[in-house]
Amino acid sequence: MVEIGQLLRQTREAKELSLADVEEQTRIRQRYLSALESGDWDDLPNPVAARGFLRTYAAFLGLDAEELGDRSQEMSETGAPVPTAETQPSDYKPINLDLYDDVTRRNRCERRVTSS
Repeated sequence: MVEIGQLLRQTREAKELSLADVEEQTRIRQRYLSALESGDWDDLPNPVAARGFLRTYAAFLGLDAEELGDRSQEMSETGAPVPTAETQPSDYKPINLDLYDDVTRRNRCERRVTSS
């Protein structure tokens, strides 16, 4: 079976299109098109964008976008797991942004502003 990236590249080259031509028509950056063709899924922004880019690119080339999207989904399910919010540890740590911790200090600041 021909890999998705090879199919995209072969179809593009058969139509005598450069990556710049495809970028101009699809508005997908050349680096992302190149990543799709080489199978470097890690170079794409995220899995959702990757599927959208793949479908747009495939449709532009006249390929069955749904079939390629399904094939890429199967590859991601059988290959490396696609990270989700549940599998990634959260690095979120709230910080205290209250600038007026002390009520007396706030009153003093307010007096300075209003007395001027």
